[in-house]
Amino acid sequence: MRVVDEDMIRWDLPFWITALNDAINAVITIRPDAHAKTAEFSCVAGTIQTLDENFNILLDVIRNVKGKAVRGLDDMEMLNNYRPDWIESIDQKAADCYMQDESNPNTFYIYPGVSDKHKLLISVSMFPDPVTQNGYASNETISISPAYDNAIIEYMIYLAFIRDAEFASNASNAALAQQAFFSLLGVKSKADSQFYKSYQRNQQTPK
Repeated sequence: MRVVDEDMIRWDLPFWITALNDAINAVITIRPDAHAKTAEFSCVAGTIQTLDENFNILLDVIRNVKGKAVRGLDDMEMLNNYRPDWIESIDQKAADCYMQDESNPNTFYIYPGVSDKHKLLISVSMFPDPVTQNGYASNETISISPAYDNAIIEYMIYLAFIRDAEFASNASNAALAQQAFFSLLGVKSKADSQFYKSYQRNQQTPK
């Protein structure tokens, strides 16, 4: 199933550019690692840290900048049980571990608490700058992996057909494209999971 509109009569260029940006964001929402970056993060004093608004989701806290690695993810419930006052710690030279609350993905916790402006090296998911008409005209490359190209195409097809979903054939085509989009991302997630399991087993094999 494909959209046939070479002269862009039904779907003009601005529509396709908007659809492309929406598709990229949809992929990153489901697969945050599709556009991951390593960045320095400047802490506020204490244990509770909030991501900058230009970051999407925290993927990992790697290390203290110019210092030791940060362990994670640690069990917050265990820390609450054995060190109930941990969240009040402050002004330490380095963080040992970090934790996340899945219900609040923009906030993470470090222990012990550090001083204001302490630097951490983190891995984060970010939404890329939107593709523009000038970028399209100059064949600008999108900034997420080509592994997601087919999923992006299927989501764009879904957006095109859902526009006229009052017609049964268009609604059916939209549903098929949406199903293909989720299927492609699910297949990739499963393949990634199998790869990492295999890699971990190889790493544990005596050399």
